[in-house]
Amino acid sequence: MFKTQINKLKKLIGINLIKLLFKIELYLAKISLKIRSKSTLLINYELRLSQEDLFQIGEDDHVDDVIYYVIFKTLELKDEQLMYAEKIDPSDTNLINKLESEIKTNERVKNAIADYYMANAYIKKYLKDTNGENIAISKANLYKPNQSPWDSKKVSHKKKEIAKNINAIGLSLKERSFKKFEMTIGDVTSAITLITTILIATGYLYSTQLFKLLGIDISNYFTITDYLSYSVMQVRNVLLPTLFNSLFLVFGLRNGSLKSISQIENEKPHQNRMDKFLLLLLLGFSGMTIWSIYIEKINYQSMSISSMILSLIISSWLAKKFFKNYIPTFIFLAFTTQLLSQTTIKAMENSEQIKNGEFKVNIKNPEIYIEGLSKIETKNSDIFATTSNYIFVINKTNKNISIYPIKSLKKISISQ
Repeated sequence: MFKTQINKLKKLIGINLIKLLFKIELYLAKISLKIRSKSTLLINYELRLSQEDLFQIGEDDHVDDVIYYVIFKTLELKDEQLMYAEKIDPSDTNLINKLESEIKTNERVKNAIADYYMANAYIKKYLKDTNGENIAISKANLYKPNQSPWDSKKVSHKKKEIAKNINAIGLSLKERSFKKFEMTIGDVTSAITLITTILIATGYLYSTQLFKLLGIDISNYFTITDYLSYSVMQVRNVLLPTLFNSLFLVFGLRNGSLKSISQIENEKPHQNRMDKFLLLLLLGFSGMTIWSIYIEKINYQSMSISSMILSLIISSWLAKKFFKNYIPTFIFLAFTTQLLSQTTIKAMENSEQIKNGEFKVNIKNPEIYIEGLSKIETKNSDIFATTSNYIFVINKTNKNISIYPIKSLKKISISQ
């Protein structure tokens, strides 16, 4: 009785072991199918890489058809070859000859073809088709001699190797599609001039709007040096965040430019969802801003985010609608509109902070002495701004602003 149970247990273990081995073989066969498919893609990539004027799949449908025709002809896949043969024109002869020459001489292409056949041989082995396995190995030897049947370790190794090569070559082909900007000395000079102009314009815009909100016409008090001084102040407050956003845009656009035309077409539904998401964000932050204005406690952070999103949407629409070179136009428009809007919002925020005594002022509660006069009444007052020739003092109680020429100042005492 005991021996019978032992025999049954051995038989059960044997059956389960056979099932496990079968599952392993099936798994490796499936991997080999994937390797065979990936090898076809690798052949495609290697052929494209060998020709400087060829780009990633999806950039030119007709070129894609020609390459597939050459590959299927080489691999002797008759049905697929005939399907693509109908799409070949006499003008394609030169490209076909170049690709076929690469197949004969390019070692990387030959290795990829050999891997295709060896993966096919492994599948034939799983199907117990010895003749088919031998034929596949002999074909592989035509492209890479001394091939031997793959084992499980070889299958796993090839899977990783082919995937790595596809990723590397795919990135190289994408880089070919990317429009690189060529920089010359003239471009650098123009960029420096443009940045300087933007700095001055930013300082002028910020100071003009800030003091206008405080009821002051700065044209009577500011010099070019003062505008430059205020522009440097705004580098931290406005220009740097705007530059950061613009760099983010550049990297986003670069990622988009690496995609083929067919990829972009296929991702249009996803892009539409992203546009809707941006619109919802705009509506959300705009609603927060409007509500904060209604309750007379303006949320400048939500206003800033709203203006940033709106500038992206408007800049994209204008660049697509009216300009030929989308990417540089979009970057310029997005940068300019963000700079203008963020500068305006910062001026509004700072003017309110000055009136409420929340602004980080230069000097708090000073004692100001004017030449020929005694001390001026500056109780509960702050010096919130200075220029080359004037100081600006605000009374935090009645919000009145006084302006004193620096030349007339005798002394300023600062209370600790």
